This record gives sequence, structure tokens and C-alpha cells, in this order.
Amino acid sequence: MQRIGRSFWQSTTARTCAPIPFRQPLQAVARRRTMLVRAMRLMVAGVTSAVLMAGMSSAATADDGPQTGTISGVITDRSGYPVSNVLVLAESTEDESIRGSSHTDESGRYTMDVQPDDVLLLAKRESFDDLYLGGRDAASARVITVTAGATVSGADAALTGQTPRSLAPGAGMGGQFDRLGQVAQGGAGEWVDSTGRWISPNRMTFVYQWFRMDGSTPTPITGATSRTYRSSVADLGHFLKIGVTASYSGSSTVYVEGMSRTVVKRSGKVSILSAKSTKKRVIRLKVKVKALVGPTPTGQVRAFCRLTYRGTGQSKKISLKNGIATITLRTNNRTSSKSKYATCVVEYLGDGLTLRQPSLESKRLRMKLK
Repeated sequence: MQRIGRSFWQSTTARTCAPIPFRQPLQAVARRRTMLVRAMRLMVAGVTSAVLMAGMSSAATADDGPQTGTISGVITDRSGYPVSNVLVLAESTEDESIRGSSHTDESGRYTMDVQPDDVLLLAKRESFDDLYLGGRDAASARVITVTAGATVSGADAALTGQTPRSLAPGAGMGGQFDRLGQVAQGGAGEWVDSTGRWISPNRMTFVYQWFRMDGSTPTPITGATSRTYRSSVADLGHFLKIGVTASYSGSSTVYVEGMSRTVVKRSGKVSILSAKSTKKRVIRLKVKVKALVGPTPTGQVRAFCRLTYRGTGQSKKISLKNGIATITLRTNNRTSSKSKYATCVVEYLGDGLTLRQPSLESKRLRMKLK
């Protein structure tokens, strides 16, 4: 036991007292220790600086208070409707530098922070004139004094110079006003403002002027300055044109035009003055064409008569003289000896200036043959 224990203590002591080999060089260890010390020093310095700056900021805030003032208001057009997306600038009266800016919302309202100064408010938006609050230019504008922490409300303005736009340019005249004596009417049309908002025609002002087209040259018709116009004999064979100048609430004016699709023509009425037949199945018709308005029509009429029982028809054209024409037609009596009646139709062929409408220009009759 003693020998074993002595050997154990001897071996243990030998191991403990034996030199321990270094795994790393001494220079590397020293370098790492130096870097660790430096990092700790930098960390301590950063924390100290942050604490000092926070304390200084809190002291400055507590001592100085708000650094800006506030301006608010509403921007509308001349009709009192709010205008959105208007840029409002606060210009310094000293050096014209921008001390604050904002945009209006859908209700036309804006609020902006402004650095303390004497400022002018300038409102800017596309399709409107630039406007200084309280005047048309900087010289006549209202000066607003802004102080830190104060609020200036009621800085409102009404923009001018907006141009209305027609949704249907050239549609100032609707329909076909091509009948002599007919009342033509100019339409108000559909209008929107520069922001795309619909404008009621009741809020707009319209000035009308009617023209008579001589080829491609419009000639103003004297006294035709209302929304409606009744065509006269002087308009026969001409296109009608209307010019509309539109504006609203001090806005810029817009001019649009509309023109009739066909020339003005007169309406004609056909009447059969007399209808006779002979034993030889000859039919003689006397026809009159009358213009409802304007001079007597010229041109030709055409008559067609047909026997009512297995008969063939005959057609003939003849020119009018003072609006009257006499037409003689012969029927086929060999194949239609049993026919006792004939049906005739008279039609006015027109002269280029008379409307061709069957309800007004043709006449039908049924006559007994001899």
C-alpha cells in the first residue's frame, strides 16, 4: 500500500510540476488582449456621448418650444366648389424663399407647417391662374406673419381662369334641321371642368350665333343670336351652322360649333286637280305640286296607273310649269277588258331643293274607267 501510494504521489507531482507547453505564441495573446481593451474603451465612449446628446436635446426642447407655426385654409374655384391637388406655397417676403408647402385634399383643405417669417401664400394648379392670397400678384397679396407655435386659419382663396371643356365638341346642334321653316335648336351639350367634374348647364352662360354656309364660308345671320332659329327662304339650299361661346363663373370662354347634316330644303305637297278617262281607256291626270313654305317647286312628276284586274301599268314623267303638270296615260285594253277600275300614283321627283317624303309628296287614287 505504501509503495503504491508513494508511486502515485510521485507520478502526480511530476505531472503537476512539469512545464506546460504554450499552444499559441505570446505575441498573439498580447495582441488580442490589446484589441479587447480598445473595443471596451470605444463602447464606453459611445454610450457616454449618446447620454450627453440626449440630455442636451431634452434641455433644448424644454427651453425653446415649437419651432414652426401653422397655416390652414380652403381653396375653391369661383363657383365655391373645392379644388383638390392645389399646391400652396409660403414665400418669404424678404428673399422669396419657400418657408412651407402643402397640397389640398378632396375637400379643398390644406394645413402646413411654416417657419416663422412674414410670408405670402401662392396657390398653383394646372388649368388655373396662379393666385396670391388676397391679390392677383405679390405686390397686392396679403402678408401673413407666422410665429412659432401659433396657428393662422382662414387662409382661403378662390382660383380663377379655369376653362370648361365640351364632352362632345361640334355637337352644339343636334338632329337634322333641313326643312325650310323648321325651328332649329342649339343644344347646351355636356360640359366638364379642368378637373373632370361635370358642370350643370344651369351654371353656365351661352352666347349663340347662327350662320348660313356659302360653300365653306360661314355668313352670320343678322339677328339670329338665340338658342333657336327658324329657317327662311334665304336659307334654301344652304347648310346651317351654329356657334356657341360657353363660360361659367368668370372662367375662360370656349367656342364650339355645330352644323346641319344636309342643306335646307322645302316641303312639297302633291295634289291631283282632276282625273278623267275616255272610252279608249285613256287616263288624263292634272297634277299640282305646292311648296308648303317658299317659292313654287320646279322639276318633274311621275305618274303610274295600273288596271285593277289583270292589267299592266304605264309610267310617265313630265316637267312642272308653275307647279302644275298634265299627264296622259294609256292602259292595255286587250288583256284587261274586264277591268273597270284603275289605281294611279303620282310622285314628285324633286328639284334638289325639295324634300322627298312620300307622306308629303305622293298621291294615290282609285278611279272608275269608262
